[in-house]
Amino acid sequence: MSTFSLLYPQGYEKQKKTSLSDLSFYTKLGLDRLVRIPIKGTLPWVDEQEQFAQLLTSDAEVIQYRLDVVEDLINNPKLCETLTEVLPQIETIAQLRADKGRVSDITACLYSISEIELYTDCVDLLYNSINNAKPASTGLTTLLEMIQDVYNSEEYQKLKRNAKELMEQTRSIRSVTIGVNLNPQLQAVEAGVVAVNSEFFRSGDIIDRILRLDRADDGFRCLTPLIPYGQSRADQTATVFNSAVNHALDQIFRSTVRSWRPIIRRYLAQNTDYLVNLAKEIRLLLGAVEFTKKMRSLGMPMCKPEVYPLEAKVFAAKT
Repeated sequence: MSTFSLLYPQGYEKQKKTSLSDLSFYTKLGLDRLVRIPIKGTLPWVDEQEQFAQLLTSDAEVIQYRLDVVEDLINNPKLCETLTEVLPQIETIAQLRADKGRVSDITACLYSISEIELYTDCVDLLYNSINNAKPASTGLTTLLEMIQDVYNSEEYQKLKRNAKELMEQTRSIRSVTIGVNLNPQLQAVEAGVVAVNSEFFRSGDIIDRILRLDRADDGFRCLTPLIPYGQSRADQTATVFNSAVNHALDQIFRSTVRSWRPIIRRYLAQNTDYLVNLAKEIRLLLGAVEFTKKMRSLGMPMCKPEVYPLEAKVFAAKT
């Protein structure tokens, strides 16, 4: 997917990075609010004034492009709410991508499925919200076109359905049926997972079963009361048992996950980068909207300025 920015017009080549020696004007002008806007569930974006300084520009085309996006956001509060909602999800996607390098292949692939689920949630939310907002700015209109292409593609819809089915399979696990082989002394010598179930086992009583006093047997009522197991972290036996069960589950899901792995990796590599890269731009734009709302709440008149090229040296203000 092509590179896209909500801060720079398509095809714009950024100016060379310039380092400002004095950044005290950030605080004096209250610009630190733009990078410190609190959004529930997101990582704090603080102490990044130097990176923020690289976004400053005197290019009239870039300024106009940004003003148009901010105007759209101010005129569409529900769109701002959606961006505020998806921002933590985008940051979670970035976190999952980082964590995948530190876990097993199976766990990493399940992370990828979670990543796809988050990604599809973001795409659905953004598509519906931006489409309903009917944006006028080039930035949001282009973003809508990109998301619309993804949303309407058969590949995306199929991937969303399949990811949902696989996540439902893994999340619906409530119990496992274990088969145990005994020797003549009735000592356990072998064990294995017989079935993975979507229901919990329930306590039972063998006397009730014999006298047929219990309800109809559905296969999940035990012959004896259930015994709490593995509640103590210091219990080494429980640790070994849980490790064995988890290993067995890994083996069960390995074949399913292995068939998904190349599809997941290819799709995520092609389709999530642009969304992750937009996270800080979205945060900055939401900060601009919040800053404008704050100024208006203090009784300060706010309007969208008309931008002229720097060489025009024009300044006009109306009351």
